[in-house]
Amino acid sequence: MRIGIIGVGGIGGAYALALSQKHEVFLVARGEHLRAIQEHGLEVAGAWGHKIINAPAAEKAMTEWNLEAVFLVTKAHDALRALQTNADVIDGLPIVLIQNGIDALKIAEAGAPISSAANKVAVGISMVGGYHLEPGKVFVTDGNPTFFGSGETPNSTTEMAAELLSEYGGSSIPNLTGYQWTKLIINTSNMLPALTGLSFAEAVQNPILLSVLTAAMRETAKIGLDAGIKYGTIKVFSPEKISEFVEQPIAEAEEFIRGWAEKINTDNFGSTAQSVMRGKPTEIDYLSGAIIREAERIGTTASVNEKLMGLLGTVIKRGTPLAPKELLGVL
Repeated sequence: MRIGIIGVGGIGGAYALALSQKHEVFLVARGEHLRAIQEHGLEVAGAWGHKIINAPAAEKAMTEWNLEAVFLVTKAHDALRALQTNADVIDGLPIVLIQNGIDALKIAEAGAPISSAANKVAVGISMVGGYHLEPGKVFVTDGNPTFFGSGETPNSTTEMAAELLSEYGGSSIPNLTGYQWTKLIINTSNMLPALTGLSFAEAVQNPILLSVLTAAMRETAKIGLDAGIKYGTIKVFSPEKISEFVEQPIAEAEEFIRGWAEKINTDNFGSTAQSVMRGKPTEIDYLSGAIIREAERIGTTASVNEKLMGLLGTVIKRGTPLAPKELLGVL
């Protein structure tokens, strides 16, 4: 199959490696990253092995590539622009949007006419960990599963994506929204590395940061429950555990989060921290911002997430991370 991959950073590069094992891949990138790929190939190493992918690469999808499917793996705030920029080539093809947040299907609809055939759009919820801090190179820290959905029931593109990545943990799911919200709880943890410069595993060893993280994740989980979300199961975050997590004593909730975080690869800083390190815009408005907007919609507040979002603005403005004690005001 001839597959275009739009966005081959830390996560998109991982999928480029996986898909290139049995298929022809065509890469869309920008700037120095693109030039490095064109000159030397895309080098991917880490949890899924090592490979230099020598594939056609350009700033946008090309008609002569004769693509049969497209994976769009950009930051959430870049997805609509990427759809519109590549519309003339990818319209009518099966399109898989792999991104954080809960707005992927809305973004696909806004990218019409690409989404005019609903059966050709699927959303991927990626648990893969990876980073790209050097042009032309990607490192995969965690080769975790990817869940593909398209609403309440899977469509043909969902099934196609799951099959293409079946050897790398791809699976088709119902209840896309429920799984997106479970991932949103998990993504709440992106804030700590972005604010402090510490990895997840390092951050939870600090009592202040563990308390802040637990409070933020509990707040997110409760807002979802209050909004009527039927959570999907991702790793230790089952619907039953999420409900228990919201209600259990703080000490037990913190111990649960510590145990979960300590199993995350020590190299994993999360996508928000990577954007901060590279001086790039973050997708936090699609993570904490989405939580805050949903809280407003149902008539409640997301005070912890609001405070963390404000602190991220401070870190970006001053260019240095926060000390743990500077997060005490969040609690």
